Amino acid sequence: MYLSVITRDGDLIDGRPRWHYGRNLFRAAERGDVLILASNLIQAEVTGHGEVRSAQPNTRAADLVRDWFLADWIEWCDLDRIIARKVADLSRDFQLRGADAVHLASAIRLSADYLISNDKGFALAHNKTIEGVQVVTPRILWQETLADSALT
Repeated sequence: MYLSVITRDGDLIDGRPRWHYGRNLFRAAERGDVLILASNLIQAEVTGHGEVRSAQPNTRAADLVRDWFLADWIEWCDLDRIIARKVADLSRDFQLRGADAVHLASAIRLSADYLISNDKGFALAHNKTIEGVQVVTPRILWQETLADSALT
């Protein structure tokens, strides 16, 4: 599963804050139920977020962010010129902004089954399969366990 940013405050998924879904997904990955795929653009987006930038070093928040980028349950895609060329095609074909096209191109490169995003920029791509990648809104895509339901 390729993960686009899902942690913005204010947006709801099934009546709950977006971070609830993210927490369940990360815990499923920690259990080995899913493998999260992401590009290094995610790292730039997360570390550039105001709340992350303002976190004091060696605090719980800073440690969580650092550990997330070191987790062995995330496979990373580095951005390169091949991705950049793919971005141009995807931007044109699906009217995606640059960052969204980077996420989709990276998901294709990593052979992701799903690209999970609630971003309205994917309007023309949502619920489509693009070069083997299904673009979906956040939902449970793994075998749910009691641990998942306990986190709601």
